[in-house]
Amino acid sequence: MVKYLNFAMSLRHVVKMAYPEEGSVLLQLFGDSPKLRLLNVFLENSYFDFTREELVKELGMSKLTVYKYVKQMLNFGIIKVSRKIGKAVLYRLDRKNPDVSLIEDFLKQFSLNVADKELRKKRIIVTS
Repeated sequence: MVKYLNFAMSLRHVVKMAYPEEGSVLLQLFGDSPKLRLLNVFLENSYFDFTREELVKELGMSKLTVYKYVKQMLNFGIIKVSRKIGKAVLYRLDRKNPDVSLIEDFLKQFSLNVADKELRKKRIIVTS
């Protein structure tokens, strides 16, 4: 797991060199919509769980918007209820869902392709 996290962090660094704009690859590719921002939080923090209130605060969105998209993501199986603490319900990415794996694999492969192109550019510049 530590090797994966180090790889992911270095990969993010190379991708950010190629795409320095704010936001993740997901948001840069498909736009900065509330639903994608919510999905992005779960994808980039897949080992953590969140209450809807934490998501509202983190994303600066209205409760109605977050609640609506959390419900949609639950219905699609993208996220799942991970635990309950008192009345608070916590949600996390459902990594066992094959659709989630497809999304993660696509983003990983796209990031690798971007990193490869960026490294090739650097080699061309250095050798010229």
